[in-house]
Amino acid sequence: MIKDIIKVVKQSNHVLLAAHENPDGDAIGSLAGMANICDYFNVAYTLMVERIPDEYVFLMGNRPIHSTWDKAYDTFISLDCGDVYRLGFAKKYFEKAQTTINIDHHETNNHFATYNYVEKDASSTSELIFNMIEEANIPLTENIAKAIYSGIVTDTGGFMHSCTKPSTHLAVSKILGIPFDFSEVYYQLIHQKTEKTVLLQGIAMHHLTKLSDGKIFLSYISHEDLESQHATREDASSIVTHIKNIKGCEIAALVYPNKEPSSYKVSLRCNAPYNVAEIASVFGGGGHIRAAGATIKGELQEVIETLKSTLSAL
Repeated sequence: MIKDIIKVVKQSNHVLLAAHENPDGDAIGSLAGMANICDYFNVAYTLMVERIPDEYVFLMGNRPIHSTWDKAYDTFISLDCGDVYRLGFAKKYFEKAQTTINIDHHETNNHFATYNYVEKDASSTSELIFNMIEEANIPLTENIAKAIYSGIVTDTGGFMHSCTKPSTHLAVSKILGIPFDFSEVYYQLIHQKTEKTVLLQGIAMHHLTKLSDGKIFLSYISHEDLESQHATREDASSIVTHIKNIKGCEIAALVYPNKEPSSYKVSLRCNAPYNVAEIASVFGGGGHIRAAGATIKGELQEVIETLKSTLSAL
């Protein structure tokens, strides 16, 4: 499959590259990595992203991003996206492409493209992009190294999660052969938090609820909480990991505002043997066994009670 995808990319006239809505480090890392592959083959491409989160801007350099496109293209590559609906605004461009490619590692991926390079046991989509770079004999550069390293570090939680495999460390060992300040990148992605995120963490701890004798911890951030700190939903997105770090916590859940009115994002994390991808699927979401998410429509208290009921039944 890798060879087939490389061949398609090389023969394309213009490629649209997109990832899931509200992109994380792996989504941006794999987008940047795929852009570098297109650069190497001198294939024209356009990055379809509404906004790059501030902490990942350094991966894109001066590459322009677009949220609309009215010119010709023949190939669409979806990266780090479990299904076509997670493409958000870019879904309509996917549906009009002559050829579609799906590169992903989510447990719930449903192989929605013409070509599907889906490895559900992979650490990250960025590691799959690294495999493509290896297969195509593309020389590693500082830009490629930063992109792939960032994606891997983000989705493995700094090489902590069970998705970290020997292949992951082998890829990183080759990446670290390229001189760049990997320790600074690691610190920025794993440890560094904005002041607003730290303040929201305190609010989330105040809202914390224990379920199932303390094995499950649920919290929320309201619209009012965001407004009080002049924060955005992106400032709240990583707080679920903070909740998961509580001793004795087996499942962590965080509810916080989505972009649309009366709609909330639910982020879930867990330890074995639990499977939060299955929990997320109840609400039309998905992700990985140990890290998943969904969107639930309704008012905040309704969403919280619905989630409580589902989690308490485990």
